[in-house]
Amino acid sequence: NIAKVDPVPLRQHNPRIARELEIITLKALEKEPHKRYPSAKEMAEDMERFLNGEAIMAMPSGLGYKLGKWVKRNQLLAVAVAAFIVVLLILSAISYWQIQNELTNTKNAKKLAEQEREKARQEQRKAEQAEQVKEQEKQNAKKERDQANIQLAKIALSKSAEAYNRMEWSSCGTLAGHGMEFIKNISGDETEKLKQQGNFWIKWALCQYSLI
Repeated sequence: NIAKVDPVPLRQHNPRIARELEIITLKALEKEPHKRYPSAKEMAEDMERFLNGEAIMAMPSGLGYKLGKWVKRNQLLAVAVAAFIVVLLILSAISYWQIQNELTNTKNAKKLAEQEREKARQEQRKAEQAEQVKEQEKQNAKKERDQANIQLAKIALSKSAEAYNRMEWSSCGTLAGHGMEFIKNISGDETEKLKQQGNFWIKWALCQYSLI
């Protein structure tokens, strides 16, 4: 009974029939009135759209279906759009690679600059440490010279005292002068006492010669 049995799709009889034509036919034969075309005019318009290669109203709406029909109608324009998209993607990929390359180069340059700065800081620290060592060695050497000169001054003043005891006034003054010469550029409590001793012997020697 045709009122109860669904119609057989056309493509089962002939697979070469277009799917859109099969859909138009099945919609026209729907059992429920609200699923059919509202009028013969609308069915005719759908048939005209099918013949013109446009998307039919009976076909479930979908972007893929409509896009496919548009491509079939505008093949040259579709090829041009596709080529433009491919070129755009290639240019985007090249731009992305260039940006990434620039970022990598910038990062490497910053890293290298920081390494150079750190190297310079290390060299500066080494130079400062070497200067400190040099200064310390200089101070130690001066301290050793001062100690040696103090010992020489003590010896000279001791000899000056011995000359005084022997009443050798010339030797007393001369030895005291030599002792004073050893410590003239050395400061400190110990050297101040030695200088006082030296001045005493020198003045005493001069006094004996009646020069003051």
